[in-house]
Amino acid sequence: MDMTPNKPMHATRETHTRDGRRWALTMKKVGLLAILTIPGVARCADAELCSDWKNPIEEDHRILEGQLTPEAVERAQTFLQAHPGKQEDTVLAFGVLNSAKIIKGYTLKRAAQVSGKPAEKEAFCAWLVKEGFWHD
Repeated sequence: MDMTPNKPMHATRETHTRDGRRWALTMKKVGLLAILTIPGVARCADAELCSDWKNPIEEDHRILEGQLTPEAVERAQTFLQAHPGKQEDTVLAFGVLNSAKIIKGYTLKRAAQVSGKPAEKEAFCAWLVKEGFWHD
């Protein structure tokens, strides 16, 4: 806006329209951010799929659904790439086995989430309660 003394100090209609659009866009972003940060909405994809399944695996050895994330898969893949082949060291061998479980578990979980089919959910939950344990 020009600040010379001879010009009036009010905004033009064009300025109001432009600022109104900017304000509306900002409010849309704020609204979207609010929706995404509401715990129930933000976590709907991470809801426990197998909460109604009985898990006989000891609690301290269980792989939890919340541990099967894209970030965990990325770490597992990095670990497997750094340690290819059969491992003679027991600790590394367990790391390889656990990394493979993370990848398989996440793959099954994601398939169940995306498809929504009962058979996919059953496959994931059956894996989780039978094979969803950490080697240590």
